[in-house]
Amino acid sequence: MINDIRSEIILAWAMEMDIAAHHLKNATTNVDVAHVIEKQTYGVRSLLLAAHFIVEAGYQWRGESEFYEPLMSASLNVAGNLIPYSVDAPTIVRHINPTAVEMFVTLAAKIWNVTDIISNEGIALKNPNGINPVQLLEEKGILDDIVEGCTDIYLYSNQIHEFNPKFQ
Repeated sequence: MINDIRSEIILAWAMEMDIAAHHLKNATTNVDVAHVIEKQTYGVRSLLLAAHFIVEAGYQWRGESEFYEPLMSASLNVAGNLIPYSVDAPTIVRHINPTAVEMFVTLAAKIWNVTDIISNEGIALKNPNGINPVQLLEEKGILDDIVEGCTDIYLYSNQIHEFNPKFQ
């Protein structure tokens, strides 16, 4: 039963990251990054933080940190690296530099590369068979692709963080 819950955690993380990537791909202002609705923030950053907390529950089984840590790092580091792009929202609308917007699109694609790998195994992961999901992903030969993809995500988000000027 625990492994079935862990499978659901992995799928929920992928779904939350997928939604965050969709919002990130369409972000052109600081308000879009913060995604303010009726004076409350529900943006890209909050979606990424939600993904982090989802997978953190799976990380409680510390024997598989080589899998869970990259997932947590991908979501948490990207959320942190986007902080400068949400400055002054919603009070002042700032248009993000077009080059940074292109970088957002690239980052969204990198996120989708990982979430697609996981989603393609959704049936196998949802099948209540009690198999350790990390072992299942390793047996299918995709565990390393997921880990490397997560590393690529947060390293690329570091480049976005360092990019200047952030706004037009």
